[in-house]
Amino acid sequence: MKYFKLRIHGTDKERFIEKLTVVDLARMSVGQSALSVFTNEKGGVLDDTVITCKADHLHLVNNAGCSEKIKSHLLEHSVKFDVKVSFENLSLIAVQGPLSQKVVEKVFGEKFEDLKFMHCTTVKFGDENVTVSRCGYTGEDGFEISVSEKNVVKLVERMLEDGDVKMAGLGARDTLRMEAGLCLYGHEIDEQTGPIEAGLGWTISKRRRNEGGFLGSEFVLKNLNEGVETKRVGIIVSGAPARSGADILDVEGKIVGRVTSGGPSPSLKQNIAMGYIRREHCKVGTEIKVNVRGRNQLAKVAKLPFVAHNYKK
Repeated sequence: MKYFKLRIHGTDKERFIEKLTVVDLARMSVGQSALSVFTNEKGGVLDDTVITCKADHLHLVNNAGCSEKIKSHLLEHSVKFDVKVSFENLSLIAVQGPLSQKVVEKVFGEKFEDLKFMHCTTVKFGDENVTVSRCGYTGEDGFEISVSEKNVVKLVERMLEDGDVKMAGLGARDTLRMEAGLCLYGHEIDEQTGPIEAGLGWTISKRRRNEGGFLGSEFVLKNLNEGVETKRVGIIVSGAPARSGADILDVEGKIVGRVTSGGPSPSLKQNIAMGYIRREHCKVGTEIKVNVRGRNQLAKVAKLPFVAHNYKK
């Protein structure tokens, strides 16, 4: 996958990023990463991001589809801070699953047993320094490798020499992402949806809750303290899978929400979905209906994640 790597240098780098995201950099060490979100002035989500503390800069990974929007956002706000924002086009390889550690150790000739979840290190591939992070978006143990476009094919071919490695597209990744109950930008999160509705309140530390200071913090913290009208939930669907945009109804047929992601779960052998539903219908086990191609199908609210995470802590 192609993406742009953001680097933030300068004496104000921490203050700058804490203005634009909900991250708490004070509790992070060098080599540690955190999932966070860029918020807008109304508390909506501009994009989700993984922020990594390096020795002399901050390193951010964002969704490729939001790249131009985030570039403009950063440059617009950077004029008020002593920071330098730089961009680099790179490729990202995700190696996921219980055998992922064995694979990356063989390819790089390094041991990763002590590399914890949401931490990274730098290793050599040929003459290039590549970043290996223990993270992913599947709910499984795994690694994401940031490599130059000139070396990405060579690195993938090297990995495929291992018989345990198989290529997988975004469809497979998205199925695992749904089973793990993880948000996807443009589906579960967008500029009209805040982190509290999305179930991402855990990304906001106690210090950030007390101090605020990020864009839209007054709206986000109000939602945190007073509650929200709709919340993201898991859904088990009877019958055909419910896809993004499908209406969610109560048992009497009144529309009470909408589906944001949905499809078959190979692990559960059931159809699953996520969506936003009015809070009075959010309790796990609540019977609801989803409209699939004009037919109201039985469903129930389910606990997220559908499948337990297997991260290496």
